[in-house]
Amino acid sequence: MLKKPLILKAENINKQFGSSYVLKEVNLEIGIGQIIGLVGESGCGKTTFARIIAGLETALGGNLFLENINLLAEEKRSKKLKQKIQMIFQNAAGSFNPKYKIIDSLKQASVEHNLPFEPEALFEQIGLSLDLKDRFPHELSGGQMQRAAIARAIACKPSLLIADEPTSALDVSIRRHILNLIKDLRAKQNLSCLIITHDLPSLKGLADYVYVMNNGSIVESGTTEQILNCPQESYTKRLIMAIPSINPADKTFEKFKTLH
Repeated sequence: MLKKPLILKAENINKQFGSSYVLKEVNLEIGIGQIIGLVGESGCGKTTFARIIAGLETALGGNLFLENINLLAEEKRSKKLKQKIQMIFQNAAGSFNPKYKIIDSLKQASVEHNLPFEPEALFEQIGLSLDLKDRFPHELSGGQMQRAAIARAIACKPSLLIADEPTSALDVSIRRHILNLIKDLRAKQNLSCLIITHDLPSLKGLADYVYVMNNGSIVESGTTEQILNCPQESYTKRLIMAIPSINPADKTFEKFKTLH
């Protein structure tokens, strides 16, 4: 792990649904100001783990430290702790009340945590035209909706941002803009971020460190370059080999490095 003061440390996190374990002894660290990637196939437990961090699911066991506070030892998270961790959901449009204008949803997030609401600065920060403030969610494009979701999260001035598949529903031309926005927020606010994705190449030049999850367990971790260029586990290699290329015969790691 890269040497930075930690904002979050997960130790031996377990989770069961019925008789099945969906998370098994998961360990993960996020340093202050770091962007961490969590990758794996759909259904491997990534989102469940993120929801435990955000306080939307309960863990069966383990420890989850936000700075020096064990969140799993808290009977109920305080409003301050809730403010510190904000999550951008995979279905951005579905996470907004369709009856509220965008400006009202963003204001509600600030008011909930007794924070000043500065719409002009907020919209400028996330690259969204202020002219869109009085529109309803269904009137925004996918890229605009994703920016609105990011705006709502950072309106709460979090220390840790969780982005669950932030580009999966977007056109290729829009994806890089959203990832660059997250990168800019880290640079300007020293914001820590956990990005959950099945799209390994999207983490290149963005994430400092990557954890690979399979069947609820972390099977490999390393810097983004290590994971992309020199994966050690067969599962990670399969993930990389499954990435589409223009020429299917080009699925070797050396050619992968030149293509991406």
